[in-house]
Amino acid sequence: MLNPPDNCVSQNPAQPAPKGRSATDTERILEETRARLELALDLAQMGTWDL
Repeated sequence: MLNPPDNCVSQNPAQPAPKGRSATDTERILEETRARLELALDLAQMGTWDL
């Protein structure tokens, strides 16, 4: 199994959420992150890393 190229994963450190962020904003961000992770997993299972 081949390893993905280094540039396919964001190298940005995690950022703490600002105190003023609402639960709705946080939920939306988590849903977007989940969608991106699911796409990455699907591509990995197909053996395609060109995002």
